[in-house]
Amino acid sequence: MRAKGPRYGRARSFTLPTRVDAPHWMGGGIAIAATGELVVSLGGVLSWVDVAVGVRTSWRAPESTRGELDDDPIGEESEAGRSHVRRRTIGPPLTLDDGTVVIGCCDDVLVLDAEGRERARWSIDGLDDSNVSPNLTHAGSLVLGSMFGTVTVIDHEGPRALRALGYDVLPPAITRDDTLVLAGYAGAGLCAVSIDGTKRWSSGHRDADLLVTLDDDGFAACGSRNDAGAFVVSPEGSVTARIDGACTFASLPGGDWIARSEQSVRRVGRDGTVLWSHRIESKGPRWSSEVVISEDGRVHLVARDRVCALDVASGREVASIDLPKRDDTHHVGGVLSCAGPGLLGTLVGDQLVIVD
Repeated sequence: MRAKGPRYGRARSFTLPTRVDAPHWMGGGIAIAATGELVVSLGGVLSWVDVAVGVRTSWRAPESTRGELDDDPIGEESEAGRSHVRRRTIGPPLTLDDGTVVIGCCDDVLVLDAEGRERARWSIDGLDDSNVSPNLTHAGSLVLGSMFGTVTVIDHEGPRALRALGYDVLPPAITRDDTLVLAGYAGAGLCAVSIDGTKRWSSGHRDADLLVTLDDDGFAACGSRNDAGAFVVSPEGSVTARIDGACTFASLPGGDWIARSEQSVRRVGRDGTVLWSHRIESKGPRWSSEVVISEDGRVHLVARDRVCALDVASGREVASIDLPKRDDTHHVGGVLSCAGPGLLGTLVGDQLVIVD
C-alpha cells in the first residue's frame, strides 16, 4: 500500500451479488481498477464496487460453467453416499491499466471490460485453483499456474504451455527481465525459468509449494508445507536463509521480510534472523496468508474475526477492529487487500467489508 493505512475508525459493509449456487463456489478476491473502483470476485460473480455508493455492475459465471466433481464440502450427498455437487472456483481479479479485468473461473481465463462484457476467453486444462490471481510480465503477457504442473503464458498469439515443472504450480513471481520464479512442487522445486521454459536455476527445495515473493533486489522467498519451513534464495539461486515454519512473505525495503504463517507473523532478515515475532489467532484450514504493508509503517492482517495492525519496527499491535460474524458459506477465508488511500478491504460471508 503506497499510502498511509487506515486508522481503524470504522468497518462498513456492502452486500455482494452471488449466484444461487454460491455455496459450491470457492475463492474470491479484491483488486483496484484504474478508475479507483474495487473489482471483487465472490460466489461465481465479479462485481465493480464504488466504496462511496455500492455495487455498480457485475458479471455472473454462466450456468454452463463446469467445476470439478469432488467431495462435497457442505454435506449434500446422493443416495449412494457419493457427492453429486461440482465444486467451482473463481479466483482473485487482475486489473489492467486499460480498464479490463482478467479472472480465472474454473478452467477458463476471461478478459472483461469495465461494464462486465466478455472480451476474450481461453480454456486452460487444470487451471490453478489456489485462489491466486494471474501474473503479468513487463512485456504484457499473462502467466498462470496449473494443478498439472505446467505454466501457461498468454500473449498476442494466444496461450502456450511451458513444460511440466511439478504439481499444483501457482502463478510465478516475475523478475525485472521477465524470468519466472516458481515453486514446482514434487518436480523442479523452487526454481527460475525463462519465458520460453528454459531453466535458469534450482535451489534444490523439491517440495516448495507456497507462493513465491520477490524483493526489490531479486531475492526470492518461498515456503514448503512438507518441509515445515521456508527459504530465501539469491537472484542466482543460492540459499541465503532457512526459516522455521511454512509461511508466505511480503518484502520490506532494505532486504527484510514479513513472514506470515498460520499462527504467527515475524519480521526476518535476508539471512533468516528473526527480528520480532507476534503470535496471532489461528483461523483453521482457510487461514489467510495475506498481509498489507502501508507507508506509515504498519503491517495489516486478518486474525480470526478481526483486522489488526502491527508496528513494522517492533511487531507490537497498534490497532484492531472487529469484523462481522464470519459466515463460511462462500469458502473464502481472510482475503485482505488495499482498497484505496487509507482503506482496506476484506470478505466476510457475502459482505465486502471496508476498514477506514
